[in-house]
Amino acid sequence: MYRFESFLGSVLKTKVGNKARVEASIREGYLQSEMGTFASYYFPDDVPTKAHRVPRFDDGALINDDASVSIFAQKAKVIGASSRRYMDQDESLAVHSYVLQNCPEIEPFRETFLNTTGSTSDCDTMLQKQFPLWFYHHVQNDMTDHPRWVRALSGFPSPYVTTYQTLNINGYKFNTAARSEDRATSNYGVMVNCTSYDGSTLEYYGLIQEIIQLEYQDYKVIVFKCEWFEPSNRGTRVHPQYKIVDVNIQYRLRGADCYILASQADQVVYVSYPSAKKRVNRWFSVVQCMPRAFVEKDGGGDSNDEEEPSQEYQENEPGISFQIELDFSELQRNDGHSSQLLTSTTPVYMDDALDGTYDNE
Repeated sequence: MYRFESFLGSVLKTKVGNKARVEASIREGYLQSEMGTFASYYFPDDVPTKAHRVPRFDDGALINDDASVSIFAQKAKVIGASSRRYMDQDESLAVHSYVLQNCPEIEPFRETFLNTTGSTSDCDTMLQKQFPLWFYHHVQNDMTDHPRWVRALSGFPSPYVTTYQTLNINGYKFNTAARSEDRATSNYGVMVNCTSYDGSTLEYYGLIQEIIQLEYQDYKVIVFKCEWFEPSNRGTRVHPQYKIVDVNIQYRLRGADCYILASQADQVVYVSYPSAKKRVNRWFSVVQCMPRAFVEKDGGGDSNDEEEPSQEYQENEPGISFQIELDFSELQRNDGHSSQLLTSTTPVYMDDALDGTYDNE
C-alpha cells in the first residue's frame, strides 16, 4: 500500500462524521487536528499534549525530595509489585561500601581517611572494608554541624530493603533475570564502566539479579545486584578489527562486588551466534542498546556548548538571504543563428526575487 493510501484509510477516513457531506467532514476534522497540533507547541512542558507526550519508558520523578546530592538525585520509576526482605551484615556492608565510594560529595572524608591511615597501597580494599565504619564514627563524634544527608549516609542502610522486578531509568526498562525468564524480550543485560582508585577503567557485563531500594533514614537509593561475567580473556574478548565484544556465559565473576547504582547502568543484549553444529557455543555477542528518545549527535562540535532551546514561535524568525552572481558573457548559441550576448552581471537577491520585486539600484 502506498503512503498516501495508508493516510487516506487510517487518518482521513476516521474524520468522516457526516456521511452525507464526506469531503466537508474530512476538511473540518483535518483543520481541527492541524490547529490542535499547532497550539500544542505553545503549552508548557508539564502539560501532556501531542508534542509533549509521556515517553514509553517514563523515568518518573525524583525518588527523593532533596536532590542536592548526586547519589540521592536518581530519577526512576518502579513498576509492578514489591517485596521486603532482610539483608545480613556482610551484604549490608558490601552495598553500603559501594554507595559511599560512588558519592563524590564525600570525597573530603575519603581523603582524610587515607591521610590518617598513611598507606598508599591497596587503597580500594581499605576504602571498601575500613572506610564505612571510620566514616560512621568520624561523623558521629565530630562536633561539626554536618548536613542532614551526611549524617544519614554515615549510618548503615536499613537491613530491611524493598525489591522490585521492573525499573525504568535512564531511558531504559530493566527487568530482573527471573522476570525475563521464558519471555521473548531480554531486558536484564547490563553494562557499567568502572574506574579504580589508580585511574584504570574496565567494562563489566552482567545480568540483573535483583533491583533493591535502600533506605538511609528518609533518603532512598536504588541499586542493582548483578552477576558479572569474567572480565579476563577467558570470559570477555574484543574483536581486534571490528571491536565486537563477546562474553562467555560459562565463566562468572565471584565475590561481593556485585552491586551498582541504577543510574550507572547501560542496557545490553546478549545475542548467540548462529551455528549449524550441534555443539553449544557459549560465546555471546554484546549489543548495546540506545535509550528511548535519545538522539546521538556527531562529535564534530564542542560537547560543552549547550544549544539554546528553540520554540515554535513565528516572531524573530531568521530570514534566508543569499546572492548568486550570474555571468552570461560566455553564453553562445551553437545552432548557427546569431544572438545578442547578455553582459549583465547585476546580482539577483533571492529574497527579493521570491517577492516578485528586483532591486536594480
